[in-house]
Amino acid sequence: MAKLRVQMEPFRYTADEKTPWEEKSAAFRLVNKAHKSKRNKMWRKRKRKHIAEMVAKEHEQFEQADQEADEWRAREIAKDIAKRKVLELLYVTDLQSLAITVLYVYEASN
Repeated sequence: MAKLRVQMEPFRYTADEKTPWEEKSAAFRLVNKAHKSKRNKMWRKRKRKHIAEMVAKEHEQFEQADQEADEWRAREIAKDIAKRKVLELLYVTDLQSLAITVLYVYEASN
């Protein structure tokens, strides 16, 4: 019962008919001030949370872009390596065909 009485204390001024309007007005201003304070506190909390989410999202996007760049770089390196191998194989086959041709010409001249 005492707990309920403590909780109802701010409303005692507004419910009592004998209380002057100045005191009622002061009580309402106090309650409104408390609500405003709580509202602002919650708004600041939401704002901080939103900013933290945006920073995390920006960091995540940066990491994703960095990963994509690394993957692209790895693909380009693999392409270059494959291209070099193909050119090397073509060079080797050209040398072999030239050697065969030289041998054929050499044997034909003897």
